[in-house]
Amino acid sequence: MDADAGLRVPGRHKGQNCYAFVTRFGSHYTVMVYKRRAGNPDELGRRLAVEELKGIRELESWLREFLPGRVRAFAY
Repeated sequence: MDADAGLRVPGRHKGQNCYAFVTRFGSHYTVMVYKRRAGNPDELGRRLAVEELKGIRELESWLREFLPGRVRAFAY
């Protein structure tokens, strides 16, 4: 992932439908989790979590818990 790029990944956090937005700075990753609104799943609700991860292995582990199954991510 380029330094100015990111990923939007739909998944679940604490039983809620959410999006995780992943960005990278050097070897560190920041993940911000936002609730998806019920009436319009593309509209974001409140922020539920922010995670600072120290490398790709931590990111992979975090995403395994967040994702309900197959990955469908979008670069932006």
